[in-house]
Order: sequence, then structure tokens, then C-alpha cells
Amino acid sequence: MKSIYSLLIIYLIGITSGFSQCPDCIADENCGSGESFPTLCPEFLVNAVAGEYYEETITFYLPAEVQEGEITATLEEVVVLSVTGLPFGMELTINDEDLTFYPSQGDTFGCATLCGTPVLAGDYVISINAVSYTHLRAHETSLH
Repeated sequence: MKSIYSLLIIYLIGITSGFSQCPDCIADENCGSGESFPTLCPEFLVNAVAGEYYEETITFYLPAEVQEGEITATLEEVVVLSVTGLPFGMELTINDEDLTFYPSQGDTFGCATLCGTPVLAGDYVISINAVSYTHLRAHETSLH
């Protein structure tokens, strides 16, 4: 009985890997327009249905500068390190092959396509983990 389950799992992995590579995406340049912090659009994804093909485009806006109070950070480079929490049968393809964006050089929009056929129903939290290399500066305030 154990070997039947093992074969079923191998079969399912073979099926889902045969559909790898989501279609290319085009970033929605209205996402985050005028914002001073990174923005993700849409904020919440449309629900998928187990056993049915799903495809959704996600756009992210990475402003060249982020300001919080007296501190301004120039986003020099943002690197996507990993994606976790995807349901079995789903994958995420990011539009930049090396997963690196350069907001301070005008590379402020990116996108990803989430696609596939989810095998199991449930609630999933998908995390896109990234690191940013920034240049920080404090604003000088003069008192008169």
C-alpha cells in the first residue's frame, strides 16, 4: 500500500512539473503610482479552485526612494531570494530572470505570474522574500 502512495506522489509531481513555467507577464504601471513605499497589486489574489487551472498576474512597484520621517532610503538594488508557501501544483514566475531590480536606475516595476492547478484546497500565505541594498540619509533640520 505504501508503494502505491509513493507512485501516486511521483505521478503527481510529474504532472505538475510538465506544466512548469508560467506565461510572461506585463507590469501594470498604474500600480503604486505616486506611492512612496513598495506596493503590490492586487493586494489580495482571486481565489483558486482545487483541480482547476489558475493564472494571475501580480505587479510590484519599487520606488527609487522611500521616506519615513527624517530618513530617506534610496533603493539601489532589490534581489528576490525565495518564494515560499505556494500550494502544491502551483508556481510563481518572476519577469526578471536574475530576480534583481534596480529602482534607483528606473527599474521600478516588476511582475510575476502565479499559475498552475492547485491539488489541495486550503488557505495559503505566499511569501516573496527579498533583500534590498539601500543608501540611507537623514534630513538636516535647521532651527531659527
